[in-house]
Amino acid sequence: HRSVWMGVAIIWVVFFHIPEYSSQPLIAFVKKLGYGGVDLCLFASGVGCFYSLSRDPDMGRFIVRRFWRLAPVYLLFMAFWIPWKWFEGALTIPNVIGNLFGIQYLTALDLEFNWYVSAIIVFYFLAPYLKAFLDTASRRGKILMLLVLLALVIPFWKSGVYIIIVTRLPVFYLGMLFASGAGEDRAVRPWQMAVGFVLMMLGIYFLKLAFEHIPDTLWRYGVAWVPFVAIAPPMCLFLSMCMSALERIPGGKAVIGMLSWVGSYSFEIYLLHISMVELLPELIRTQELEQWSGLVWCAGICVMMVLCLLMRGGSEALVRLVRRK
Repeated sequence: HRSVWMGVAIIWVVFFHIPEYSSQPLIAFVKKLGYGGVDLCLFASGVGCFYSLSRDPDMGRFIVRRFWRLAPVYLLFMAFWIPWKWFEGALTIPNVIGNLFGIQYLTALDLEFNWYVSAIIVFYFLAPYLKAFLDTASRRGKILMLLVLLALVIPFWKSGVYIIIVTRLPVFYLGMLFASGAGEDRAVRPWQMAVGFVLMMLGIYFLKLAFEHIPDTLWRYGVAWVPFVAIAPPMCLFLSMCMSALERIPGGKAVIGMLSWVGSYSFEIYLLHISMVELLPELIRTQELEQWSGLVWCAGICVMMVLCLLMRGGSEALVRLVRRK
């Protein structure tokens, strides 16, 4: 059910970014943690990268496969986003090149589209080396590597830029580590699920306390992100358990199919919703639609999903054209 993980993750991220607030405390807290949907995506991506490299360990071919999956959609989106920002006077030539290559965030300068594209590029280049390590390391060595990746967060305290990427690398590594165990046909045992549940709840409770008592230090020191190292993996596994149970309920397969479909378009949704979150508040403000803001956001999401279909079709046509020429 990895596609379901991705579907739930991108829905959670969109929910996080929409500036609509709920007076219900539980819903408000779930929304506040919505940035953690990225960690679910990266855990799933780590699993996928391990399987991909297991089928074909050649690094060059792995990068090419990743390129053909993401680049056509991303470049098609950039063909609209860059002119839009250019005519607003927000971009320079270096910014245009940086965003085209998806590395503008790594320059530590402003005017980048978003940090996630830069992060996933870095992780893809690290994936073959992490796979080679996992293939040969002992269990103690694998745990030590996780501790090293967590310790790497410390030099980036207060960086304000790179820490959002560095804190996510342990989750990506855990996805690859989990896939290495699954590749050995090891089932997740009940006691492991119980430990995972405890870790997940402790991580969530820690974040609740952190948001209440140390809100000023959450982002500067990575406190908001690191707990998802304990939250994201068991959350993905519990989603799989829920989906397995849902398969036996009438209508359950339809729900699973819907979430899987959303997950299959997660990259397109990610690209488009960033711009939607930028444009719609301005539309609501200028047109004085505050009382109808909920309906405006629902309509915006519907339009976004239609654009996702068009982007996917356009990117596939672009790939066919490039390969033919």
